[in-house]
Amino acid sequence: MVKDRESAHLPMTLCMKADNRTRLHMDVADAINIMLYASPRPDGQPGCAVWDLYKAEDADTIREFLKAKYGGKVFFTDPIHSQVFYLDAELRKELEEKYGVVSFRVYQYPVCPSSPL
Repeated sequence: MVKDRESAHLPMTLCMKADNRTRLHMDVADAINIMLYASPRPDGQPGCAVWDLYKAEDADTIREFLKAKYGGKVFFTDPIHSQVFYLDAELRKELEEKYGVVSFRVYQYPVCPSSPL
């Protein structure tokens, strides 16, 4: 599919660097993510997932940012829906400094399967 074709043309810094990272995407319906397990951190503290969430109204600005930065270098149709970009700390900082777009960081910890949601 297009996703595979697009991923094949990406520099390694844009590809998913590990199985535990989620590429930039936009849910088109309400969604819930339930995490049942996370490996402990090296310091023994509980592990968690880190989510950087953006306002829906920032989507066009994020697209503009990625097109300006990677247009002509990377093949993609839509920089969000193609799911080929991972916004690491450097890209998030640049997005904030140049465009004023900031994420809302959420730390998600596992829940016990018997716990009420």
